[in-house]
Amino acid sequence: KATDELRFDETLRSLNQLDENFRSGVYDSEDLSLPEIRDAGRHKDYRESLITKKETLFDYLLWQIGFLELSEGERKIAEEIVGNLSDDGYLTFPLEEIAQVRGFSIEEVEKVLRLVQSLDPAGAGARNLQECLLLQLERKGPEAELAEQIIKNHLPLLEKKQWNQIAKQLAVSPE
Repeated sequence: KATDELRFDETLRSLNQLDENFRSGVYDSEDLSLPEIRDAGRHKDYRESLITKKETLFDYLLWQIGFLELSEGERKIAEEIVGNLSDDGYLTFPLEEIAQVRGFSIEEVEKVLRLVQSLDPAGAGARNLQECLLLQLERKGPEAELAEQIIKNHLPLLEKKQWNQIAKQLAVSPE
């Protein structure tokens, strides 16, 4: 059990470091391709660089999944989920179908979906705008509590920019 806790702590530290690097902008100008692709790219000539594929959201999420301690089944579910994300990161494929295709319970698929949704970028794996925004706000901590309430309970008013009505319902100032 102590070994499991050590591995969990190491994985958590790795993920926290990735998250911190991502948030601090380390990746803004950095090549996010997988190390073996990035290193190989240093030695390519001009013609080869024209056909080198850029890393996609799919690639980036799969790379992060590699750091998670998952069973073989959970890994397959995670890959299925990531493989079914739209170009903008939304999961449009029903979880029930993923469960059926892979032969897992819906609870297992939902558990793995939450793991995928914990990866960067925040909001990947959301099934709609509301869930995407809430996933992003979760990472802000307690300081985002009011924003979470607005997204959870007042999204239609927010879409219509009805600030005063939202403020009145939440008993806060419009500011």
